[in-house]
Amino acid sequence: MIGIGAGVGLVIPCISALIGTLSPPGQKGKILGGLLTANYVGQFIAPIWSQSVLKTYDNYELFIGCALICGFIVSIVFLVGVFNLERRPRER
Repeated sequence: MIGIGAGVGLVIPCISALIGTLSPPGQKGKILGGLLTANYVGQFIAPIWSQSVLKTYDNYELFIGCALICGFIVSIVFLVGVFNLERRPRER
C-alpha cells in the first residue's frame, strides 16, 4: 500500500506539470481543470463500481477487468497521439 500511495503521489503532480507545460497558454486552466475533475470523479466512482463488481466476481476478475479497461484507454490515447502528431521536417 505504501508503494502504491507513493507512486500515485509522484505521478499525479508530474502528469499535471507535463500537461500544464504542453497545453496552449489560453487553454491551460481548462485542460488542468478537466484533469483534476476526472481524477476526483474517478476517486469517487471507483469504490462504488468496484464493490458492485465484487458482489458478482472475485478480486482476480476485478483486477483483470481493470487491466483490460486501462489497456483499452491507453491504446486509444496512444493512437490519438500518434495520428495527431505534428509532422515536422527532419533537421539536417
